Amino acid sequence: MKNDMDRKRLRIHNPGTFEGRLFVDFVALILYSHITKVAREEKIVKDYTVQEIMYELKKIKLIHLGEKKTIITEVSKKQRKLFEKFDIESPHKT
Repeated sequence: MKNDMDRKRLRIHNPGTFEGRLFVDFVALILYSHITKVAREEKIVKDYTVQEIMYELKKIKLIHLGEKKTIITEVSKKQRKLFEKFDIESPHKT
């Protein structure tokens, strides 16, 4: 898990905190594995690594204007293609 997620040393003294972090890392590893599986099945691997996929999707931001107005930043062509490959509805459509 540390190798796949590039995880550093935990440095935790409280057992409850350790279990919480371990749980979050476990869920993240499940998501990472799913992204890797879909990337292989959809032949995305030859174009992107998992880190590049995450970097590309991390660029999408949600901006809150006041209490009632929310804007999603523009979704690029690469991001739309990734959403299609992962069978996720693009945020600009919602």
